[in-house]
Amino acid sequence: MCGRNPSYGWTSLQAGKDLLKQGLQSRLGNGKETNVWLDHWLPVLPPRLAQGNVQHLNMKVEELWKQGEKSWDENLLRSVLTHEDAELAKNIRLSRFAIHDKRIWSYTSTAEYTVKSGYWVATHLVPDNEKIEPPAGSLEVKKKIWRVKMEPKIQHFIWKAVAGAIPSSERLCSKTLDIDPVCQRCSKEHETINHLLFHCHHVKAIWRGARFAEFDNPNSTLEDNIRMMLQINERSTLRVEDRFLPFWIVWKIWKSRNEFIFTQKSTQAAEDVLKSMEAVAGWILAKPISPIQHNIQTQGISATWEPPPLGWLKCNFDSSIDNDYMGVGWIIRDEYGHYIESGWARLENVGSILEAEGNGFLYVVQRVWQKGFRQVWFEGDNLQLVNIINKQKDSLVLVNLLVDIYHWISKLPLCSLDHVGERRIWWPTN
Repeated sequence: MCGRNPSYGWTSLQAGKDLLKQGLQSRLGNGKETNVWLDHWLPVLPPRLAQGNVQHLNMKVEELWKQGEKSWDENLLRSVLTHEDAELAKNIRLSRFAIHDKRIWSYTSTAEYTVKSGYWVATHLVPDNEKIEPPAGSLEVKKKIWRVKMEPKIQHFIWKAVAGAIPSSERLCSKTLDIDPVCQRCSKEHETINHLLFHCHHVKAIWRGARFAEFDNPNSTLEDNIRMMLQINERSTLRVEDRFLPFWIVWKIWKSRNEFIFTQKSTQAAEDVLKSMEAVAGWILAKPISPIQHNIQTQGISATWEPPPLGWLKCNFDSSIDNDYMGVGWIIRDEYGHYIESGWARLENVGSILEAEGNGFLYVVQRVWQKGFRQVWFEGDNLQLVNIINKQKDSLVLVNLLVDIYHWISKLPLCSLDHVGERRIWWPTN
């Protein structure tokens, strides 16, 4: 069957097997079934093999943990892996309730293989035997970008800028396309991403018009400028509009640049500044603000609050991300709406809103268990988290956090997790 002339069917099966290998990652359980050097286990996309000082080829991931514990030995990580890979590894959440290592698919949010995602991998992914360079840009800066609460499309655009993924003329030219790399607006310099957003004469006029002298340094790199945007966003002495304005300005610069190139429409710098200000002001007025308050006990019962069934308690919770930490707040009431308990906790920061909501929910479930409550209706405002848990699906973002959540809710005889305004009882099985 697999001699000199293997059949088409056999060849197809082998190709499919190789494709799956490229897109699979290990969700770490006991760490005994995942090879440090031969398996994909680092949280990167596309999946790649770990790099470092190969002491023995059959090394298992559990050997990178502290003796007798399910926690990373950071000194050992630094001695075995490269600095970048050691940082990636120590951020992987380990669960003492995850018994086995599990293979998950890296190209869907549910971690499940689909034909569509498989086709994408087959047509886009670099083979394993070719070197995969990590995306450009500082990992620290990228994490800070995702922690800022702003318009998602702008957030993604800024992340792409740091990663070198904005199709400026120079970037397109580097892809062997027959394109003039010179900026079409000033005709003086190559249109790098940094030039496009910060150094072109038209762009400099926009930054000056918005009174941001911080971006007038001709020697600043792209990363310098993005860091400055993040620093401005953290300045509590500024108005909220001014703290967020730089993000909207770079978005407007990009849109105006495209209009200039593709429709020959030219706008004045002052017009771009004004439209950026109007856009950020409109976003601030429209965005839902739900800060976690320390004094939750004083909050009244919302007109839409639905009481739990007789004998149950209802726990409303919400999470938020700050620049340096995440927080979760909760309030528990009985079937009559009477206050039982509330609280607020500061937790270690995470990389996304979904992770924050998941970590917050886990903390609240553990709190409820410690208090001796056993029939609880939980209600949160993140529909994505509610759907993942109620359908008991895997998640590429939550991974082992889900294992911990399922363990703790199984300890409650009866519980429900629902999206605000929608009830769906979840019956755990022991």
